[in-house]
Amino acid sequence: MVGGGQEDEKDMKDFNSIWKGFSKIKFPEIGLSYDYYWNIDEGKWSNWNEKLEVYLPNDESIFSKIFVSTIHTTRLRYLLDMHL
Repeated sequence: MVGGGQEDEKDMKDFNSIWKGFSKIKFPEIGLSYDYYWNIDEGKWSNWNEKLEVYLPNDESIFSKIFVSTIHTTRLRYLLDMHL
């Protein structure tokens, strides 16, 4: 993923402006290019929010083992799965 190492909000917005400006690909107008992935099954851009796993709290969980998915972790997990 080009620009995938950006973590700072300002850097992401700056890169997004450059990327959308030079790209011949038509990205959705709303949000950043980071917010979307190409959904092969549907043939369109889809928001990463659609892939987020629902967090269901468990009273018996050890606090240090709690994992709540975010757009960033979902995006990275998707890329890792593709490479594995």
